[in-house]
Amino acid sequence: MSIEALRAAWRDPEAAARAHRGAGGRVVAFLCDNVPTELISAAGAFPLRVHGRPNRLSGARTRLVDTLYPPDVTQRPDFVGSMLDALLDGRYDIADAVIVPHNRNAVQAIHRELADARAEYGVAVPTTWYLDKAWSPFEEARAYNRQALIDLRARLESMAGAAIDDASLEQAVNDAERARDGLAAIAGVRNANVLCGSIALEMMGAYWSLPASAYARLAVAAVDEIPRVPRQRLRVYLGGSPVDHPAFYAQVEKLGGNIVAEDHCWGERAADARLSDAMAPFDALAERFHATPACSIRFPLAATIAANRDRALRSQVDAAIFRVEARDAVQAWETPEQVSAFEAAGIPTLHLRMQPYGDESAADECIAAFFSGLAR
Repeated sequence: MSIEALRAAWRDPEAAARAHRGAGGRVVAFLCDNVPTELISAAGAFPLRVHGRPNRLSGARTRLVDTLYPPDVTQRPDFVGSMLDALLDGRYDIADAVIVPHNRNAVQAIHRELADARAEYGVAVPTTWYLDKAWSPFEEARAYNRQALIDLRARLESMAGAAIDDASLEQAVNDAERARDGLAAIAGVRNANVLCGSIALEMMGAYWSLPASAYARLAVAAVDEIPRVPRQRLRVYLGGSPVDHPAFYAQVEKLGGNIVAEDHCWGERAADARLSDAMAPFDALAERFHATPACSIRFPLAATIAANRDRALRSQVDAAIFRVEARDAVQAWETPEQVSAFEAAGIPTLHLRMQPYGDESAADECIAAFFSGLAR
């Protein structure tokens, strides 16, 4: 079944890339959601997102990175720490390079941290390429960001030993658009409350583990396999920190809810990364890179608030939960204003602060009481 194939790709996110590497292909790994995977595919390489999971927290970062810096420099959330551990532990030794984008501070620090661990301890970690980005809305920033993609393209071409031709880039863009169509279709079925959010997150998360054409084919078939039986559960919106595994979704289901929409970089938001068909492929990639937020980071904050609120209203949710993990400074700063905006829009909202990564039952009592109050 296609559903199970997608879930299997989520459970072993490096499997397809390992097979590609084993057949003699190249693999380019990357962090977060604002790297133009279409360029990687057009260069003939496999684009593989670095996955964090609670079971990938090995402590390698504590031994090999945190000892190199003052304590205040290494205050990263554990969902970032798990990605750093996976890189240090050799899980991504199949990669010819790892792209580290200008993103939240804890993520972009990985570029420096891996280089320092290699220099200090001789750790065998992949080569990293830093993908910079200017965040201001002005034309100077647009030109700077376009040049950043020109430089990335040149690096990929050098690795491939050949130029990225227009036909290859157009094919990669078309495949990626079809994959986003498939992801959006899965999100749409989930929004009808006929699919568990925990299963949907795995199916959507496989988008980052498979070639775009393979994901598109499996997603379309999977949507046809889903029984259209409505679930009698509270429709819940999830905001806050990124969620890279479905355990919290499953806990919400256990307590009587179903997460039918979210705003984080492992969920349905990947379907929003559309490219303009009025531009040449590279121009469209450059414009998206400039204009699209990464990892829930938008400027100004009002734009983040409006995007979250509007997605929740479109999804006709009964309630919202904002779950902020410990040491996630980005979400700790912006979430209180988002919660206020949701409540002003008439959406009952629960704000969970300082949540532990990998212990999704920690908030069970709070969620149960919240749901009980809604039922009254």
